[in-house]
Amino acid sequence: MLNRLVAMIGITLFAAACQSPAPPKVETPAIKPAAAKPETDQIGEHMIADAAQLLTENQCQEAKSAPLANFEDQRLIPAAVVAGEKFTHHLVYAVCDADPAHVIEGTLYRKIFLKGRLLHSEPVPFLLKPGRWAVNALIEVPAKSKPGAYTLKTEFIGKGSGKQKIKLAEQSAFEVRG
Repeated sequence: MLNRLVAMIGITLFAAACQSPAPPKVETPAIKPAAAKPETDQIGEHMIADAAQLLTENQCQEAKSAPLANFEDQRLIPAAVVAGEKFTHHLVYAVCDADPAHVIEGTLYRKIFLKGRLLHSEPVPFLLKPGRWAVNALIEVPAKSKPGAYTLKTEFIGKGSGKQKIKLAEQSAFEVRG
């Protein structure tokens, strides 16, 4: 009987030792969606609205001749920089045209002025595409730039359908600090 009692105690202790405790509750961290970069941080060209979306807006519906093209917004971020630093040139344009294949070929100029005097002009071939687009470029301010109030004038000169000349212009001020 004693053997039986010892055996039962042994089996009970063995069973208790083999029993694993409940696994600890592990909280899975919530997976946060990747934060989209603000549109002004994305260098290059990015569609905001396609041609069909843009054509439903008043400015396109009231247009007498297609394509209606314009610069809608231009910002320099930041508006004040130290010589040798870079800023982002954020430009938004829109082209009202039902056919997304109708692009307007031309040249985009970024001209920098100090006190009305042209210091820099950077012409690049450029296509205006139907829809609303944001275009961001990094501009480096030369390290030897004088402190003061500068102007960035952006111009697009091109030809639309029927060889009509299209000229768009926008300007923004920025400051170079010493």
